[in-house]
Amino acid sequence: MQFKDTLRKLILLSITAVAVFSCITVDKSLGEGYIPEDQTLKVMTAEFRIPIGLKMEDSLQGMSSEILTIGAIKTTEFGLATFSVAANVCQPAKKFRFGKDPVITQIYVSAAAAKTTVIDDSQKSIPQNFIVYRTNKVIDSTTLYNNSITLADYNPTSLNLSSATYFGGDSIRVYLKNEYGTELLSATEEELDSINLFIKRFKGLYITCTPPEVGLNGGRVNHFNYTSASITIKYNFQPTWKDGLSRKDTTVLFRVGDGVCLNTSSYSTSGMATNKLLKELPIEGVAGIKPYIDAQVLKDTLDNWAKRNQYDQTKILIAKASVSFPFEIPQNFDMTKYPTYLFPTYRTDSTSHYYYPLMDIGSTGNSLGVINRSLREYQGNISTTIQKMINAVKVNGQISNEYNIWLAPIQLITDEYSGSTSYISNVNEYYVGKINGPAAARYPKLTIVYSVLK
Repeated sequence: MQFKDTLRKLILLSITAVAVFSCITVDKSLGEGYIPEDQTLKVMTAEFRIPIGLKMEDSLQGMSSEILTIGAIKTTEFGLATFSVAANVCQPAKKFRFGKDPVITQIYVSAAAAKTTVIDDSQKSIPQNFIVYRTNKVIDSTTLYNNSITLADYNPTSLNLSSATYFGGDSIRVYLKNEYGTELLSATEEELDSINLFIKRFKGLYITCTPPEVGLNGGRVNHFNYTSASITIKYNFQPTWKDGLSRKDTTVLFRVGDGVCLNTSSYSTSGMATNKLLKELPIEGVAGIKPYIDAQVLKDTLDNWAKRNQYDQTKILIAKASVSFPFEIPQNFDMTKYPTYLFPTYRTDSTSHYYYPLMDIGSTGNSLGVINRSLREYQGNISTTIQKMINAVKVNGQISNEYNIWLAPIQLITDEYSGSTSYISNVNEYYVGKINGPAAARYPKLTIVYSVLK
């Protein structure tokens, strides 16, 4: 009985407590009359269709100059993309006495493979023929960043001793004509002591790859370690540093490249550039076709929005500006060749002419343009860029070209010495993919969260 009485008392106490607490009210208007209206901020949102078309990444360098990239890939959607490399030939790292009357027994150019890129995994070991030519000009700052080698820039006669077939192994070796080795061994003491004099005389090599046969798709892009590239000459010679010595056999290595190389590429998609409102926009890796946002059009879009709402643009404060680029799952469900990251990038005005992600890539909480297969879109934050664009003043009716945006694959780079990390436009991987265009039902959009200061 005592237990039942105790339980009855606890229940009554609980009901009483609930009744007491439920009577408490909160006055949310307390103090609001003491805040001046001109010191309050109203947070609002706005959404814009992104005016996006297609454009190549100009004619500038679109690949790292520290990797030798050679290959060719052909697809139904993107056509043929070819990759070649040119680099100066330099004297041996250590001073070498070549002797007299050299007789070449073997000469070849070689490099260790770093990685390969294919669109179809069945193409990883296909045969590709490499062709080596001699350049007619030095690869210097006037040609290094223009992604272009003309017919006049190299001798059209191949240096290959025979056909060189590469199956995607751990290294490449192309045997060259002995006459070329004999010429390299004729370098004077002055030329061996001066890299500039040596390069001025002997120029460099231009290496290409034959494309897939007509009517066939496929192919492979091969990346080779720049520091491993060299020309090996094996020869027999008469020593000159002492009388009476018999002829000897030796091997000497000439370096390929004097710090950087010129990777060149060409694309069938170059004719696809357009400002038309499309339902689909292709994404091609390296220096291929990319979704492109014209700064002038985007600036006009933002200016017209501010004008319609009678906003003073100098008082618009962007809290967040996010972009989303939707895509549809391909019919074959294969998205393995889509880039993992796709983020707005810009072209630097420095002599390097590389493409880098917008500065917003380093902002806290940025989704970094990582692919989201569940939502079927790429997302990213570009708040600082949009704030600057809203406040930017046109000169002669034009905004600076620094605001032009290419939507490009990016990659994370870690400095092996300092451990610091940074993102750069993905300049070596050849990706293919598609996003929805502005004419699609799920279109690319810019969403901003903002306030207007009073």
